[in-house]
Amino acid sequence: GAFVRYVDAGDVVEPGSTARLLDVARRHPGALAYGATLLCDEALVPLAPRQVASSDLEGDVSRACMQGGFDVYVVSILFPRAALERSGPWEERAFAVSGDWDYVLRAAEHAPARRLDEVVTRYRRHPRSLTKAADVAAGGAAARLVLDRYFARHPELRGTPLERRAYVRVHADRALAHA
Repeated sequence: GAFVRYVDAGDVVEPGSTARLLDVARRHPGALAYGATLLCDEALVPLAPRQVASSDLEGDVSRACMQGGFDVYVVSILFPRAALERSGPWEERAFAVSGDWDYVLRAAEHAPARRLDEVVTRYRRHPRSLTKAADVAAGGAAARLVLDRYFARHPELRGTPLERRAYVRVHADRALAHA
């Protein structure tokens, strides 16, 4: 097909949301159409207070994504196949965690983003999830790998304030995780 939507086994797609994302994608050819993700517990009860991962960014979101400012889960994005073909495969072996961040970032480098202002996925958080089971060091190593790969693709940005801010954000995030 011309579009791809990923869904993890524990997540729930809101009824009709793929059709609404497809409508956004058709009105904005070549765009990543995305919506919000409602974070839930194991029983799919929304976490209190209501926690929603989303963004209000549109257009070129690649730098915001690289800096952690595009808070959109891969399960809430409808990808145009052409953007995925340009960005390359999902690289499971390279990442213990954060492979989804790397994947969304690479896709965002090849397609603008367009927002659907509604929850499109319920994301189930449980103790056995990869994110919960990963240790702090693995998260830090994966985040550095995402950034290393981004700046390898964009050598003109090496040594810039943008690169320094990106690594500072990762180190600060890991310091909070250790604390």
